Amino acid sequence: MNRRVSSFTALLFVFLLLVSVHTKAQIDRPGELMNVNSYAITNAKIVTAAGTPIDKGTVIIRDGLIRAVGTDVKIPSDVRVIDGAGLTVYPGLIDTVTNLGIPAQQQAATGGRPGASPREDFQQLLANAGQSAPVVKAEATAAEQIKPGGDQVESWRNAGFTSVLSIPRDGIVLGQSAVINLAGDKAEDLVARTPVALHISFAQPRFSFGYPNSLMGVITVIRQSFLDAKHYATLQEQYRANPRGLKRPDFDRSLEALLPALKGDMPVIFTADSEREIHRALDIAQEFNLKAVIAGGSESYKCVERLQRMNVPVLLSLNFPKRNTSDNPEADPESMEVLRARAAAPKTAGKLAAAKIPFAFQSGGMTSIADFLANVQKSKENGLDAAEAVQAMTMRAAELLGVADRLGSVEVGKIANLTVLRGDIFDSKRKVAYVFIDGKPVNLKAAGSTASEVSGKWALKTDLGEGETTLQVNLKQEQGALTAALQAKGAPDKGQPAAARRTDDNSSYQVLFTLPLTVGGQTVEGAFRGIVVGNEMTGTLEIKGRAPVNFSGKKSEERPAPGAGGKPDGAAPVDVAGTWNLTLNVGGQTLTPTLVLKQQGASVTGTLVSQFGPAELSEGTVNGSTLTATATVNVGGQSLRISINGTVTGNQMEGTITSPQGAIPFTGTKP
Repeated sequence: MNRRVSSFTALLFVFLLLVSVHTKAQIDRPGELMNVNSYAITNAKIVTAAGTPIDKGTVIIRDGLIRAVGTDVKIPSDVRVIDGAGLTVYPGLIDTVTNLGIPAQQQAATGGRPGASPREDFQQLLANAGQSAPVVKAEATAAEQIKPGGDQVESWRNAGFTSVLSIPRDGIVLGQSAVINLAGDKAEDLVARTPVALHISFAQPRFSFGYPNSLMGVITVIRQSFLDAKHYATLQEQYRANPRGLKRPDFDRSLEALLPALKGDMPVIFTADSEREIHRALDIAQEFNLKAVIAGGSESYKCVERLQRMNVPVLLSLNFPKRNTSDNPEADPESMEVLRARAAAPKTAGKLAAAKIPFAFQSGGMTSIADFLANVQKSKENGLDAAEAVQAMTMRAAELLGVADRLGSVEVGKIANLTVLRGDIFDSKRKVAYVFIDGKPVNLKAAGSTASEVSGKWALKTDLGEGETTLQVNLKQEQGALTAALQAKGAPDKGQPAAARRTDDNSSYQVLFTLPLTVGGQTVEGAFRGIVVGNEMTGTLEIKGRAPVNFSGKKSEERPAPGAGGKPDGAAPVDVAGTWNLTLNVGGQTLTPTLVLKQQGASVTGTLVSQFGPAELSEGTVNGSTLTATATVNVGGQSLRISINGTVTGNQMEGTITSPQGAIPFTGTKP
């Protein structure tokens, strides 16, 4: 492992050294960063989203803005040149409804009462939230809740997204959203526009086990909120006109926040999927003369006539329904309603476009952002024009979010948010080469940032209405994707997509996955939302038509098989724990990073410390005196797979690090 770290260091320093030596050379590796603020992307196809694509052109970026676009652009002498041959430049992709950057309420489940178990903390959170969580939070603003960074934000960037609309979580009147850029050290660096819109949801609030517990109850809360706001506005206006002799009306932050929507100064985005919900939203918009937008819109194709008449746009969800039980021969046949919904989903965008209803795409809570472009492609195959599809991810999205004056197209004067692909956006083999946000190239991470700590076999106890039962669940990480599978007779072997992300304090993971379950002799879909602390998981299980139930369990401890990191040859592992001073020679220059290792049996972890900051290690092993490891290393934005092979003798270490660029020898000494 020590050796592995060594290899990590060697390769890291080699590439950074090469960058420093050739500061005037063109960039030929994705994500490479320079200490400059001006770039020229040349010889690239440019899809401006605001006009005819340019087959071979140049984009000049300076001080965070697009300064020039075209075929006959003079390249300044002080810019860093990126040869765009084989690349296509798009406006930065925009996701029009997310919770990115907004901490989830469940995160309070960790670090709660001293001495309390994770399960007790989680149950206490549910109890507290059910009692006190407000359902009307019009005054809440996403801009005040944003926290930069996180695995989810990183995943969106890796997929080519540069901006999103982020909305507060939980409730009926959720609060006010903000358009944020997905790179920045501080929250204020991310916000591109705030507030954008007021958000309203027809879903029963999570953790709310009392009123409102039905669609009619939710609608009553929404209507009463606007009626109260109108009355509040009347009292305030009367008092302002002639305060003498009148009792000063109380100030109400939530009602005050509803006034811009009532005046038509702020759009109201209703999250509504079904035909009934959409008509309910339009009824409320008509009653209070609101500037409405529909988000979700799964059945918006059934409402095109009214959407046209009221000039209401749609932020269309690409989270298409999936069949999670398709590989299970014992699964019940799906209803005609479910089959129709799945068949209709890819056709909806084309129908909205044909009806001239403005729309843009959103991820709709999908667990894997990789599904976004895949489902755009499905929409294209089902009647949506390719240019319309690009617009729905870029310019149209910016227009509907009120930021078209600064984002959404490759035009002079706009913020340099760019997505640069190797290949066409509709090509399944496309690769994200560069992502520029605010004119700076983003440090793209390697695929596979999903939390490997949650991988393994879990025994989860819950009650499905037939007494306590234990579900054997296998969370598995392969090629950067996390999947979940139920280990039971008749269950499909193929894993379903799952997601895991660190909480803000890095003390735990949030996990989300769905599994086919047999309840009452029928196969149903169960949605698991959990918190993982160490080898314990607690959370809630939701099944449509049933009240949520709790679950808890532990991950089984599996011993490594011979030849997979234990003692395959019977040789005791040498002691590599401690601080190692590494030395490698590159181009006549000596580099000396430091490696701090921890060891438990044959397993080794640690941190590489260099002038570029600490780098955490994983999956290190030692057999006898032989150190072997592999790692995915990010060097200036490029992901590189490294294999390490070396030998430790006492406090000395030597070996080689092999990468796609060749082998590099290194030595190390432990004081």
